[in-house]
Amino acid sequence: MTSLADPIWGPGPAGHRRAEITTAIGSGEDDFARAAHDVLRWAVKTRSGFSVSSVEPVEPGRRLTVTARVAGITIRSLTRPAPRGFWRAAYPALLVAQRVARARYVRALRQH
Repeated sequence: MTSLADPIWGPGPAGHRRAEITTAIGSGEDDFARAAHDVLRWAVKTRSGFSVSSVEPVEPGRRLTVTARVAGITIRSLTRPAPRGFWRAAYPALLVAQRVARARYVRALRQH
């Protein structure tokens, strides 16, 4: 499991591929407050091409549906190939889709 409060993300489970991006999104308290607001109000997801089934702020334990208009997962992701079947064959394309989604997240965080 990941622990978001850790300054360094430890190794994931065996067989998983991990990804983490660090980028500047501005400088100063105002930019940090804007980015935090955007993350906690789903703006980063929606500006990245996803739709979210809630307009309420993020809340621990809340269940909702995030629908991708373009494939992608998250800035931090653990990925491993499925053992067989369609998802095993689709794994290389899904890795590309994850890279696209992470780039969209970074772009959305930088928007003012």
